Order: sequence, then C-alpha cells, then structure tokens
Amino acid sequence: MSAQEKFPSSSVKSAFIERKEQEFIKKINAFSSRHRTYQVFRDFIALSARMISNQMVYFSQELEDEYLQTIKSYAKVEANLFAELYALVFSVLAQGNFTDFLGNCYMKLELGNDKHGQFFTPFHICQLLTMVSAGNDLTETLNNSPQKFIALSEPCCGAGAMIIAFAENMMNNHIDISQHLYVQGTDIDPMVAEMCYIQCTLLGIPAHIHIGDSLALQISRTYATPVLRCYNWMSRLNAHFETGLIKPDSPDPITISPALDKAKVVKPIAKSEQIFLF
Repeated sequence: MSAQEKFPSSSVKSAFIERKEQEFIKKINAFSSRHRTYQVFRDFIALSARMISNQMVYFSQELEDEYLQTIKSYAKVEANLFAELYALVFSVLAQGNFTDFLGNCYMKLELGNDKHGQFFTPFHICQLLTMVSAGNDLTETLNNSPQKFIALSEPCCGAGAMIIAFAENMMNNHIDISQHLYVQGTDIDPMVAEMCYIQCTLLGIPAHIHIGDSLALQISRTYATPVLRCYNWMSRLNAHFETGLIKPDSPDPITISPALDKAKVVKPIAKSEQIFLF
C-alpha cells in the first residue's frame, strides 16, 4: 500500500470534516421546532463536558446534578440526538483530525453574533499564528525542558483553536502530545471553555481548562482532560510547578470543580523553560 493510499490527502480530510460538520448542523437544527438553536448548542456542550469529566476523570455530584437539570428539558428522542451529536464530534477529533470542529460548527450555525459576543478565529489563521510564534522545530524546546514537556498557557482559550493548532504543530514535529505537551486554558465564558475541554479531551491533549477571569486570576471551575491520568503527569506537574495548583495529599488531585459561588484565586504558572503564546 502506498503512503498516499495509507494516509488520506488533505483534500480528502477536508471533505470528510466538512461532511461531518454538515451532519452536525443538520442534527442541531432538528431541535428547532421546540428549542432555540443557541440553547441546544449550549446544552450539548454542557452535557458533553459533564459526561466526560464524570465518567472519565472524577465523579462530581455537582456536575451530575447539573447534567440532570439540563437534560430534563428534552424528550427522550432529543436526548438520543445529543448522543448522536457527540458521536459525530468523536468521529472527527478522536481520529486525530486537528481542527476546531465545534468552533466551526458554531460559526456555521450563525451563532457568532453581537448578541452572544463570540467569534472564533478561522483555524487556518491559528495554524499560521502558531507557526510564526513557535516556529517549525519544537524538538529543541522540548529537549531543553527538564521535565521533558512543553507547557502552553492560553489565557483566553475560546474553543481551543490556538491550542489545537499548536498541538498539531508538535505532532508534525513527531512529538507525542499526550506525553510532551501540557496546557492550561482559561476562558470567562463557561460554554466556550467547555468547548475547549471537549476538543482537548478527544484529541488527547493533557490540559487543565479553567472557567474564570484570567485578568483577575479568579477561577470558578477547572476541568482536567482524561489523559492526565496517564504518563505520570501528576507527579511531573508537581515536580515542575511550585504554585500549589495540584495538591499531592488530595485523594484525587486530577480535577477541581468548586461551586461557582466559591471562586478562588490561583497563581499563574511560569518558568523560564516554558513556552507561553498569545
């Protein structure tokens, strides 16, 4: 089998992603007779993020209660559609297609307007920006890191397009992101932070995604991607950072999900060998 037959061309991948986006949009619009499109999209994101965190990382009764409160607004057939939507996202991202799938669908649904205040940068622009900022060869940066990972901070992460583009750049440099990339992303909008969390999870990016205000250094909730349970990540992070972000004496330090009314201040992480973009 030739390399061309084994690995789909970029045009084939683009056509595949475009087809999946259209399927996603069609299923979202299937709710339109009873629900507003924006509400359906927002609820899908909320349900998916809570499902991932509770089933794959650490069970939180608070997240479970929020999940049940959200899903009860929908009929059983509609609840099944949410599962089909998640399967579509999974079919794209979990296969290693680096793209801002949820951000693209959000914009194609014409939800990015002045009322909601969210506009996502096209992914090809993010790819260009990460290459200009970080360069094409990240191997030297990785080799200079004592803990053998690159730390990326995104204080206004949106749906994660910049993070995804940076992870793709690392993969193009033949660097395993699940072992050698750590991300902290923050956004003040819960929905877009959860979009970022879902996409980082399915792409296998080790990350803590915060809902909070980067300027005020206030965090109301933190999600951890499941891959942080692997590759001795927690010990490596505790050895690398000196901010107390991860508590070694906690029974399960993987995730922190404080109630929204118990926002806390956390210190930003910084070390000279880290690479911080944007």
